[in-house]
Amino acid sequence: MNRTALLGTVAVFALVVPAAIGAPPAGKGKPPATGPGCKPQVALIAKGDAKADATTTQVQVKVTGGNSFAGPLFANNTTTDVTVTVASSTKITSGGAPAALTSIKSGERVLVQYKVCKADLKGKNASALATFLASQTPKKVVDQGTPS
Repeated sequence: MNRTALLGTVAVFALVVPAAIGAPPAGKGKPPATGPGCKPQVALIAKGDAKADATTTQVQVKVTGGNSFAGPLFANNTTTDVTVTVASSTKITSGGAPAALTSIKSGERVLVQYKVCKADLKGKNASALATFLASQTPKKVVDQGTPS
């Protein structure tokens, strides 16, 4: 009888204890796949030419190259226009030195780096990716000067 009661008690604890400690506390656990705080994040790098002189907050870039995550923007020898909107956190350089976005002139080569959720890129065609990037703030914008 005591042995049966002991086994019953052990079985109850075996079910209750993992349920009580199994759930992570609020704000902990697996990060989301999309949105703020997502994992994994990837660097999307787009290269192209400025379509017009940049304003203090925006530059229009005709994307002609980049890394594999930017691939849909220039696939099959096509180009896509992307509106790049910067924030105060965006690093802007020209000739290796900090610069204002307005230093970018029409026709100059531009490199733009974004840090985005990998899941947010899945299945996007060129126009959907351009629209998505227009809503994102780039980490870095580099004025590479006029093509030679």
